[in-house]
Order: sequence, then structure tokens, then C-alpha cells
Amino acid sequence: MKSLTLILLSVTLMVQSALPAVQAQTVCDGTSATFIGLRSGYLCLNGSRIRFVGANIPSLLGAGYLPGSSNTPSGPTRLRDAGHYNISLVKVWLDNPCPSTAYQLLQSDPTAFFASVDSMLSDAKNNKIFLNPALVTTHNTACWNAWTSALGGDFITNSQVDSVLKNTWVKPIVSHYSSNGQVAYWELSGEPDCLGCGGSSDSLQQVISWVNDMASYIRSIDPNHLISADWGGFGQLPWTGSSWDWSIVDKKTQYMDFVSVHTYGSNNQPPGPSTPGGLSQIYNSGKTDGSLLGATNYYVNLYTTHAHSMGKAMEFSEYGQDISSSGDPAGAWNQMLLNATANKDSDSSEVWAWDSPGVGSIWNISPSTNPILVQAMSYWSTIISPGGTQLASDFTISASTPATALVGESRSSTVSVAALGGFAGTITLTDIVPSGLTCTSITPSSIAGSGVAVVSCSSSVDGAYPLTVTGTNGSLTRTATATFSFQDFVISASSPAETATGSSGASIITLTALNGFKGTVSLTVDVPSGLTCGSPSPGSMSNSGTATLSCNSSDQNIYIVTIIGASGSLNHNTTASFTFGSGAGPSGGGFCLSCIGSINWSNMDWLLIIGGLIGLISSMALLNAKATTKLHRARARLATSVGRRPTD
Repeated sequence: MKSLTLILLSVTLMVQSALPAVQAQTVCDGTSATFIGLRSGYLCLNGSRIRFVGANIPSLLGAGYLPGSSNTPSGPTRLRDAGHYNISLVKVWLDNPCPSTAYQLLQSDPTAFFASVDSMLSDAKNNKIFLNPALVTTHNTACWNAWTSALGGDFITNSQVDSVLKNTWVKPIVSHYSSNGQVAYWELSGEPDCLGCGGSSDSLQQVISWVNDMASYIRSIDPNHLISADWGGFGQLPWTGSSWDWSIVDKKTQYMDFVSVHTYGSNNQPPGPSTPGGLSQIYNSGKTDGSLLGATNYYVNLYTTHAHSMGKAMEFSEYGQDISSSGDPAGAWNQMLLNATANKDSDSSEVWAWDSPGVGSIWNISPSTNPILVQAMSYWSTIISPGGTQLASDFTISASTPATALVGESRSSTVSVAALGGFAGTITLTDIVPSGLTCTSITPSSIAGSGVAVVSCSSSVDGAYPLTVTGTNGSLTRTATATFSFQDFVISASSPAETATGSSGASIITLTALNGFKGTVSLTVDVPSGLTCGSPSPGSMSNSGTATLSCNSSDQNIYIVTIIGASGSLNHNTTASFTFGSGAGPSGGGFCLSCIGSINWSNMDWLLIIGGLIGLISSMALLNAKATTKLHRARARLATSVGRRPTD
């Protein structure tokens, strides 16, 4: 086991008691050392119980294993990464690419097809990974259309077409690998009950009949491997008001070795009352406390207990939330489900999806972009493995980073405390608030065992502010950090040079985004009397940019225009000065009488100006006369001293 430091940033690792006692270790005595078997609802191998933290890699076969195929990352790289992080089970769609490449290759060159699958199985074995091959994809439009085209019709309802599928695809593959222990178990079809997903339009009863028949057929070829249908379970466990109605689930899994179910969040959100999958029914039943943690634990325990009571293994065969940069890269709910499956004694959980860019960024888990979630998967895989280390009494603390806000807005972080190994003490919560950030008190300020608290913060200045939250119980101290980010913008405007009356002057308005601001800013102007302005062009801007404001006036004056930029709760303004005169001044400088000639002076103004000019001229004349007299006297004295008559 690699030494991994778990830095859990959200509601994770919520172990409310020690891991269940593994009574299955005695149940599994004497089981096969080669093939995974089923005893009393437990998966067994070589005398011990085996449990999986797994992942879906639907396009693995087409990522460099099939001749001429390529993908990034390559199939070997995906398996190497999975093995490095202790992912012990990988589900692969054998008909992907759907299904022309793989199916046609098997028909035209079986040796090449099996060599491709053998290479994939060999890489899986080298990385200590079991493969879970899914045989047929029915819920995807492209795959379904390709299958019906290749086979000549609907194999779910047409027995002749179904025979073609069995004889040309299922039988060659299953019989070829019936003795291969690296195959964990067969998956018949991904989400065959996802009716209306774009694939098969057959009824649920028709799909169930086909799946049960196919399971019986596979067992007749391969008695060594278990079988799952990979049911999605969408909306098929209703709450009657007094009990859960298992009739549809039991009918679907009658001939299966597993009960399987899927659940998903939506864009930017973990699962909730209206999201796809089984968890929404738990929310809507009113049987839990309404929290995501409570619903998840109830959901996992409900399904696992029922599966084991029927002697079947419990497989959470697909689950996922938005783990993209705009969602939750740490995968808080994914980690919560991992914890629940470990704690509630489930047999397998398989995240959607691993190192598979083709499934979309909101679902694709990668060690480079989701390191915290990947470490958590590795951790839980080690914990549930035979001989895994039991947890010491302790607790973890995590704090969610809220979505970016505008300056002046408030955002909340959820502080999650998770008890480990039966810890039941009271944790006191405190925080260190950085300069520039204003926060409410953490509510509640203490938590007994596991629970959540909330802290809300705002800022009047753009930037990213790390809030450190500390949980303390005696000598135990744990910390977590939530980052609050606030965006803003600034607006400025140039003042044009003096413009002749009747002409237009233009101001350049500049918008500058702060801390990644990407909102749309609408521009308006407050125009003083005597000035005529057009609308700013453009009238709104996103991110950073410039706009132009043109104004004109028939009067000589200086006008101050206020320019307002608004985006949501943000409102900033600036000013531009427009100066209008009769024309440009003389190029050589000097006094410009025409510049003031048209100004509307009062009589008193003119008297004062004329009086001032007369006084100035008189003073200059008097000074000139005095200077002339002094110069004449100086010349006379000079002439006398040299014996000459002074000249005028």
C-alpha cells in the first residue's frame, strides 16, 4: 500500500462505527482460488471475502487494444493508473466502439479480436485488477442502432435476431474466457432498464425477459463466472407510504447473482430529490433526516441489506457527480458513497468513469484533476481488502469551497466533521479569518461525533480568501480550508480634448475585470443639461473591454458626464469631461479675444474688464515716461563729462 495522505475537502469518510465484522471470512472457507464465487450474498475468492472499489472505463478496448484504435490516455496507461491507486475492478464495454469495430473484427478475424482482449486482460492482471466485461450496450442510441443494423433487427423482442447475437457474439466470447480467472464476472448490458435513454424502446417486461434468458444461456456455456445485469434501477423502488415495494427489483434480479443500482448527481450538484437514480426515491420517501449524508447511508444500507437477505451480492455499479472544475473536483458525494459502501457492508462500488475523456468532463475522474477523490478511492480499497487496517478512533474535518461570488455578496461553506473508528467526542469548531474577509460565526460551534456546520462570508474587495477551520477535541486537532473568491470590475473613461461647438467629442470607456470577473456589465450615462450624448457603444461588455461615448453641444462650456456600469449587485461609475469652445486658439500663443468674444458677460463684468485694461495701460504709459526721463538725464551727464553737447 502506497503511503497516501488523505486531504478530504468535503463530506467524506463518515464512518459512524468501526467497519462491520467480516463474518463472511468463515462463510468463504474452501471457495475457489481461481474464480470469484457467491456464498450467502458475499463474494468469495480463495477462502476469503473479496470486495471492490472499482471504476467504469467503457472505451478501454478501443484505447489501443483493438487493431488501429487509439485514444488518450491509452488503455495500458489507464490500467496502470488504476492499479497504482488500488482500483481493483474495471468495467469495460466489449462492444465499444459500438459495435461495428469489435463485432466485425470478431466475425472477420477472431484471432485478432481475442488477441486484443487477451492483451487487455494481461495488463489488468499485471496491475492487480479484475475486469468486468459488459457484453451488449442497449441504452445508447448509436450502439443500439449499430447493433440492430449488424444483426438485422431487435434482439430483445425477436428470437431469431437474439439467436444471431448469441451465436456470433456472446457464445464465442463467453466460451473463450470461461476459464479465465481475471474476468471477475459477466455484465450483460449497461443500464438495460434505462428506457427512453435513446436506445431500445422495448418495455421493461420485455427487457427483463431477455436478460433472464441471456443469463440462463451464459450459465449453460460458462459455469465458473457470476452474472450481473447492471440494472440502473431508475424509479423502480417505490415507497408505498408504509414500506418499500421490492417487486420490480426482485423480478429483475431473479436470475442474477447481484442486485445492482445506479445513481447520479446533475451539473454542479450532488444527488438530490430530482436527480437520476435510486437516491432520489430515498429523499422523496421522507424516511431520512433530509440530509445528503442521511439519505446516502440509508440508501446504501437499504439496498445492501435486501441483496444479502436474498443471497445476492450488492453492486453499486455506477455512481457519480459533477467532478469538473465548475463542480466539485474533490468528489465529496462520491467519497460519501465510498464510505457508506464500506461501512454498510456492500460488495462493490464502481464510479463513472475513470480516465475516460469521452464520457464528458463532469464525470471523468483523473489522477491529475481529481487527486483528492483518487486518494480516497485508493484508501477505501485498502480498508475493505482482506486484512485491511481497521480505523483508529479519530475524526476528520473538511470545508467545502463555495462558488465564486461578486464583491458584496455572501457565500456559505459547509464544514463537515466525520467520526472515524467509533469516535463519539465533541469537536469544537473555530476559524481564522484573513484580512479583507468578513464571516459569521460557525453554526453550530461544536459537533458531537459526526455532523455539519455552516459559515458564511463576504468581502468588499475582490480576491481569494482562504478561511482556515479548526476542529478540536482534547489533544486531537484537525484543520480544513475553504477558499472564498470574490470578483469585481473597475470602470474608467477618458476626457476628450476641447471640441468646437456643434462638433462631437468622444470618450473611451474602459472596463477592467478583477479576479476573473466574467459577468456582463451594462452601461448607462447621466448627461447634464446642455449636452447631447448618444448611448455607449456597445451598450454592454463582458469580461474586459472598451466602449465609446460621443457627445456634442452648441454652447461653449465644460460638461461632466457620469458613466454607470452595472452587473448584478455590482454598480460602479466614473466621469468624463467634455469641453466645447468656438475653435482652436492662435498657434503662436498670446491673447485670444475671439475665445471670449461670444461669452455672455454682464455689464458689470465688462466695466470691470475695461477699467482694468485702462488702469493697466495708464500704468504702463507712466512707467514708460519715467524711464524716458531717467534715460535723458543719464545721457546729459555723460556728455558733460566728455565735453560734448548731449543729443536728443
